[in-house]
Amino acid sequence: MAISYRRYKHLDPNVVPSSFLDRVFMAVYRTVESLMASVETELDAHSFSSSGTATLVDGEATILSTAVTADSLIKLYPQDENFAGTLRPITRTPGVSFVVQSTGAYDHGTFLWEMREP
Repeated sequence: MAISYRRYKHLDPNVVPSSFLDRVFMAVYRTVESLMASVETELDAHSFSSSGTATLVDGEATILSTAVTADSLIKLYPQDENFAGTLRPITRTPGVSFVVQSTGAYDHGTFLWEMREP
């Protein structure tokens, strides 16, 4: 993490600071650095394991993915305006594929899908 405050930009976080303000600044810096590391770890733990795009044919699309499980969380995002309905995953075949269906039977739009494990 780079320190942007000009007085401290050359301050080594491993060296014990001499003045009271330097010590306070370094304590805050270490706390922020620790919080950032925990946020990054949390984001990594919840990152999406698979993603891609697909196009509906008559309101349905089958996405082949060996990563899909019965409990996979699947998020769907329309990418164009060819949707009259709402997208939803309707079936999952673990290790093989999942099927996405639109409530609009004739939808033919492209969508982004993201999948992760709970």
